[in-house]
Amino acid sequence: LAYFHIPLPEFNAIDAENIVGVKQEDICSANVNSGFLATMLEAGDVKAVFVGHDHVNDFCGNVLGIMYWGGVGYHAYGSAGWPRRHP
Repeated sequence: LAYFHIPLPEFNAIDAENIVGVKQEDICSANVNSGFLATMLEAGDVKAVFVGHDHVNDFCGNVLGIMYWGGVGYHAYGSAGWPRRHP
């Protein structure tokens, strides 16, 4: 598992038909591709990435076998009374 704040650009490839949950905002990734997804794929042991920057997203999606989980935690923005999904 990997936890970091800013989503990777590759996660923008996730579309509404390949997710579980609710996409409430665009994935807000960095403009520069660091190659970190390629590094995780090469390592072969990262199965899921959890990011905090997409505060109101409550969905997961798969990119090349690595799951993206946006909006980690209960203290992000969100809406009053809006339950968060658990991984």
